[in-house]
Amino acid sequence: MTYEDLVEKGDTNFEWVRPLNEWDPITLNYTSGTTASPKGVVHSHRAIFIVTVDSLIDWSVLKNPVYLWTLPMFHSNGWSFTWGMAAVGGTNICLHKFNADDIFSSVDRHKVTHMCGAPVVLNMIANSPNAKPLKNPVNFLTGGAPPPSAVVLRTESLGFTISHGYGGENVSSVEVESVLYSNPVVHEAAVVARRDKFWGETPCAFVSLIGKANSEDIIKFCRERLPHYMVPKTVVFMEELPKTATGKIKKFWLRDMAKKLSPPKDRSRI
Repeated sequence: MTYEDLVEKGDTNFEWVRPLNEWDPITLNYTSGTTASPKGVVHSHRAIFIVTVDSLIDWSVLKNPVYLWTLPMFHSNGWSFTWGMAAVGGTNICLHKFNADDIFSSVDRHKVTHMCGAPVVLNMIANSPNAKPLKNPVNFLTGGAPPPSAVVLRTESLGFTISHGYGGENVSSVEVESVLYSNPVVHEAAVVARRDKFWGETPCAFVSLIGKANSEDIIKFCRERLPHYMVPKTVVFMEELPKTATGKIKKFWLRDMAKKLSPPKDRSRI
């Protein structure tokens, strides 16, 4: 069904039920469990109006932009631009899924002026073997963990104007450790960040065992109980985790150890 077909099936006599006041709910989102268990989040008309106008002003969005959706609409409501583009008469370019080639072809075909995405999208663009300079500049708003400066410079050299925002995938090491400790073969567990060329950082788990298990077993156990982006990508086994004189695990020592690990093997980026 095309957009035009959908519009034709609409009810011209439909009576819109307006909110009684600005604090009435406009949307209900469910988090993916970034820092705790998944939960429902209700946004009011007032809150959405404020964040939408603020986002448009902060990004200096002019009238009639052409917006390419490389940011999920379900993730923080597309950083409010689901409403923002309508407010400024924007054109929405939607893709079922995308890669770097899709981005470049869509930008060229539709004369895209704006797009948003996590640092991983910038990395995808910067490292594409088919990357080429844009005919016209594109404003790109990114958020979450700060992208590596080399990625920003490379992307900007192609004609993108990068602006830094916020939201992103934050991993709670405490929550990952709680899941690891629920495994009957795990004696001790600690999770730290490990640098990743594609994602920026990924969870690295250090564990000691009281039973038998390999890294695949540990990863599978976590994958069944955590959002996939929170699952440790690296598992390091130790006889005993290093501790301070008071018995606390030396995470600073583990972070240094994680930095010294050999680069992770290439893997699927899906």
